[in-house]
Amino acid sequence: MKISQKRIPFILITAGILLVAASVYFYISTGRFIEDAHTASGKVIALVDIPADIESSGGVLYAPVIKFTTEVGTTITFQSTHAANPPPYDKGDTVEVLYTPDDPGNARVHDFISVWLAPLISLFLGICFLAAAGWKSRGLALFMISVLLLSCGGADKKGAANTAQGNLTRIWCHSDLQPENTEELKYYQVAVDDMAAAYNRVDIGLVPGDIVYAKKEAAIYYRAFLETREKLNTPCWLEIAGNHEARHLEAFIKNIGKPLHYASRYGNILFILMSDEKRTPMQEISDETFRWWKDLVINNQDKIIITVTHACLKQSGLLSSAFPTMRIAGSDRFAEVLKEYHVDIWISGHSHLPTYFNGKVNRPFRYRDTLFLEVAAIRKDIISGIESWILELEHGSRKVQVAARNHGRGKETWNMTFTHELRLPYNKTTGSMGNCTIIPFPEVK
Repeated sequence: MKISQKRIPFILITAGILLVAASVYFYISTGRFIEDAHTASGKVIALVDIPADIESSGGVLYAPVIKFTTEVGTTITFQSTHAANPPPYDKGDTVEVLYTPDDPGNARVHDFISVWLAPLISLFLGICFLAAAGWKSRGLALFMISVLLLSCGGADKKGAANTAQGNLTRIWCHSDLQPENTEELKYYQVAVDDMAAAYNRVDIGLVPGDIVYAKKEAAIYYRAFLETREKLNTPCWLEIAGNHEARHLEAFIKNIGKPLHYASRYGNILFILMSDEKRTPMQEISDETFRWWKDLVINNQDKIIITVTHACLKQSGLLSSAFPTMRIAGSDRFAEVLKEYHVDIWISGHSHLPTYFNGKVNRPFRYRDTLFLEVAAIRKDIISGIESWILELEHGSRKVQVAARNHGRGKETWNMTFTHELRLPYNKTTGSMGNCTIIPFPEVK
């Protein structure tokens, strides 16, 4: 049967989308496998010949057979999916193995090809089909490539170091609870219960907006938010209004008890918090508020500065910054200041992209090593879990440990634990400590 020329682009686009969807599925399932996996030391005990129709390989590939022992003493032997010529490992080599306690026979060698080959091949083929469909699909193809690069970039982040609890300040960053009904209040309860079980204390709760979903019956959801978090006994809470609260800003001010824009000092940290001022797709921040923020940044370069907004900067390089509705309107104003003055960390929410996509962290050098961090969403969506971020600062150290946490699984997210270096050592004993001294706009100096 002859295929119409007009239908070929449609067929290519359909095939490309299906392959990209398959790569996303493989990526998510692989991420969850790694998240649940335990590690063990394995030994290559044999090489299995696999016929291959590739002249350069001599017609044969070699797949290692690995033997390892689980933490409960069970001996497992499996064949690696990574076959090549020359072989990726030699007989007698020691390799790191990933396995899950529920299914230790489904183990993998912990190397890039063995772990990520399936999503890479699917994504590559999908992009080829989309690109072949014509120039209209190339933008989508490039977007998928950027997602892949962002995703792979997080896999090698260094683990957070342990620090003395007495010298530690722990900041719990989470946003976009926005329960659509009372049934969804359970997600925040799960998160609070997990934090209480995992950490002996939380010093600061930081919430960059979208605590509630709608104007109707908002007081019920504000009250549930305030009551649920009491279990943590956290002395300092810093919240702002997001685009959902912007429907009724007076309700936010009344129920949360904070102004829309304010600053707070904790040790030698200066938090600068700016709410969404209008109910529009982008975050609206007036020029007056911008000038207030700019003056604070310029006049407090001797402090660790953390800016908090609901949306991200266009120039942040975060994955969500590619979408205009996810940005701060007039981002250029802020970016010009960042070129000359330091802001150590910029925290935002708004996007509900899952953390395992790994486009939620960026440190562009042109903005003087500001860490841009997106901390949404602490709710269960179709493709993401109940997620938040934890920052830990140690007195006398310039290093801040950053970790994403999946509260539904009760553990840190597999590819999102790293260290960020501040300009200045954290001084826990300077200025206000252990409480929230709220200084509203425009009184901060």
